Amino acid sequence: MKEYDLHDLVYDVREDFQIPPYVNDSTIYRALSESAAWADGLVEPDLDLETDKTALELVKNRSYYALNHILDEFEPAYGSSIRAWQLGMEVSENETDEDS
Repeated sequence: MKEYDLHDLVYDVREDFQIPPYVNDSTIYRALSESAAWADGLVEPDLDLETDKTALELVKNRSYYALNHILDEFEPAYGSSIRAWQLGMEVSENETDEDS
């Protein structure tokens, strides 16, 4: 994964999902870090959260599910979005290879 400061996302996740103040930033960061690693494992080339807004939203939403201990519900809810994102990444990678 390309370098991306997940600490910047802690505030976004807290605001977007109305995470209460008693949840530590380190807990949110850990969920973001695990979710970013999960997303990075799904695609080649390396994940770039700065330019790939779909990946960024998937990471943030997966983090929310992880924080609420309902991670098993994430893939059924976002499975079609995940597959569409993976296919889009594959197509863009193939187009790049053909241009070379």
